[in-house]
Amino acid sequence: MTTTSNYIRKVEPPALPQATDDYARSYQDQTNNVLRLFFNRLTASLNAILSVNGGANIQFPYGAFQSSVDQTAVVNTATAMTFNVTDYSNAVSVVSSSKITVTTAGIYNLQWSGQFENVDTQLHDA
Repeated sequence: MTTTSNYIRKVEPPALPQATDDYARSYQDQTNNVLRLFFNRLTASLNAILSVNGGANIQFPYGAFQSSVDQTAVVNTATAMTFNVTDYSNAVSVVSSSKITVTTAGIYNLQWSGQFENVDTQLHDA
């Protein structure tokens, strides 16, 4: 894998030479050379990936947030759900109790779940 014009090429497994029936130093040398080239390319590729963002390490942002208090919504009115507990996070945070903020550009998978309580015997849509 090499970099050209900000692109990183895929690393392919090496094609090792066919083994001989008897031990042959030339076969061993040839195999070592192929593996050396492969690991040099792999090392260069990993170093190129790790040097993104001016040498900063790759970040894997994540976060899990919850609310430990009851929240009440008004009928037919959009209501922001708030969070008051951070279970764990890395480069993701909650701002103003209801805004999830990330510090790294990327594609994120946001999942939400909630529990609803019906305090009367009527049917309600949620």
